[in-house]
Amino acid sequence: MVAGLDDNVVDELITGNTFNDPPPGVMLVMADAMFNCVSVTQMMVDLMVADGATQEEAECFANGFDEEFMRLMVTSDLTGEEPSPEEEEAVMAGFFEVMMTCGG
Repeated sequence: MVAGLDDNVVDELITGNTFNDPPPGVMLVMADAMFNCVSVTQMMVDLMVADGATQEEAECFANGFDEEFMRLMVTSDLTGEEPSPEEEEAVMAGFFEVMMTCGG
């Protein structure tokens, strides 16, 4: 995950509270690395099951989103940047559709 970060940023991540005040661009690199290194869908399933959802519910919900949608959600969450009004509308429509499909 650190391949896209320079040595100074890696040092800051290791030694400090960088996530409280991250250097510019770090969270975008972390979001990119997350999608390149782990299955975000599986991570979502695991988190939902840990929070009390059944495996079937979690898989239905997590598999209801494509990678573009997942990237938008993760990037927005990590950076704190709000999606555009159009993206926000798409997110809400996507959540609604998946919730109706999965019986949520």
